[in-house]
Amino acid sequence: MSQWTCIQKNQPYAKDLVLSDRRIDYVQQVNVDFHVQKAVLPIAQEADMGPAATP
Repeated sequence: MSQWTCIQKNQPYAKDLVLSDRRIDYVQQVNVDFHVQKAVLPIAQEADMGPAATP
């Protein structure tokens, strides 16, 4: 299967580029677990999804 076919079939990319708070918290927790990041930060301090949601 070609990469193009795989991407079209599975649609692995977000259409609007917005990440949910839950997804950001998950990535932060993984970083904390692997000692890449010291603590999970508040979403407001970590990311602003406003520009991603603007058409």
